[in-house]
Amino acid sequence: MQIAYVHAFGDGFDVRHSVLRRERGLGLQFSSPEHGYASFAGGGVRFGIAVPGPDQKGLIRRHTTVRVAASDPDGNVVHL
Repeated sequence: MQIAYVHAFGDGFDVRHSVLRRERGLGLQFSSPEHGYASFAGGGVRFGIAVPGPDQKGLIRRHTTVRVAASDPDGNVVHL
């Protein structure tokens, strides 16, 4: 089992976008500043950043999605 995708909400889209590309060296896969979303590749893991809508401000620094990939999901569940 491995982490396949991490998605994090936050403010400051331009700053986070720049840090992930320039300072962390993640490859940009997709970016839509007008929608406040970008996706990056970091080894075997994809990392997404999103700016929540006005009614979702409670998600900032509180909500992160982590998706795992498993070749044997039923077997891996037993180990969790």
